[in-house]
Amino acid sequence: MGVIKLKSVKYIKGLVNLKKDLERSGQNVKSSTLNIDRPSEWVQEFKDVKEIHQKTSGIQYYTLIQSFENEEGKEKYNVDDIHQMGIELTQVFADKGYQVAIATHNDTNNLYNHIVINSVNQYNGKKLRISRYKYREEKYKADLYMEDLKTLNDEICKQNGLHTLTESKVIKDQLEKNNKKRRIYE
Repeated sequence: MGVIKLKSVKYIKGLVNLKKDLERSGQNVKSSTLNIDRPSEWVQEFKDVKEIHQKTSGIQYYTLIQSFENEEGKEKYNVDDIHQMGIELTQVFADKGYQVAIATHNDTNNLYNHIVINSVNQYNGKKLRISRYKYREEKYKADLYMEDLKTLNDEICKQNGLHTLTESKVIKDQLEKNNKKRRIYE
């Protein structure tokens, strides 16, 4: 099962520390960038794009965590599989002209991807707007909604033989229900 969490960040200063954390030895096992010319200098490239388009205020970047829970009875996924799923998820941003950095970590029981997305389009300077909720008013229209990201993530999970988040919740609820019944009869 793949779970994603979104966070928007307004302070560019935090990006340098985030990069250090993502590249910390012992937990970062694979990294990639999309729409970045100098992968080792992706923070500077994020900043350069903002300055070129004079978009240095407001949301500076988005972070996504794409985590994959080990599923009972399923073959354990390796770093390459998880990293590729992160690339597939972020390709939607790269195709629209946004810069992306992906780092796959293995410092917990579950492999997961840290994804950083520049908020400014490198080609046209448009600010990316990812919203948690779909608004009715046109002035609040986002480029992408969290609901759409979750749907895309579920599709990637299905293609790779994993349960979707909804399927996993149903399975967990059924297990909890069965455990409660057992406790009643014990």
